Amino acid sequence: AIDYDTICASNTIGGLYTAGFSVLPSTLSYGYDKLTNPYAYDPAAAEKLLDDAGIKDTDGDVMDVTNAAERKAAALFEQLEGVDIHPAAAAATASLIKAVESGLVDKEAVIMLNITGGGEKLYKTGRELHSLTPSAVFRIDATDQEVIDTVEKMFGFVTE
Repeated sequence: AIDYDTICASNTIGGLYTAGFSVLPSTLSYGYDKLTNPYAYDPAAAEKLLDDAGIKDTDGDVMDVTNAAERKAAALFEQLEGVDIHPAAAAATASLIKAVESGLVDKEAVIMLNITGGGEKLYKTGRELHSLTPSAVFRIDATDQEVIDTVEKMFGFVTE
């Protein structure tokens, strides 16, 4: 269950978005107010869905790591494995290191850590890279209509 209302009202988001259900942000007046989210915030119903699917709460742990620990883990991974990794994978690696250092995970335990995203440095070695120029770049204060007009021109359609 995700409490979109609380997230949208949080200090982090700062009222920039309205809770809803769309791939478009609520800041674009593109019929957003007519959309309804079929997924109400209902923790009890979410728990029942998980239970019905056989997914049980195992009292797992959530680890937090600093940016410095993430960078250190990425450098260690690259040094040991010869492949650079993306920040999310580095955060997972740093979390595992923290879990081992804190004694939460035995240092002799066999762990599978799914590292996704990386290898860009290796891929770029010896290859000519080409940068793409975006078809449109919007000012931070672009109006809804400017965005709509530009998208319609790019994709050759007109909306009502």
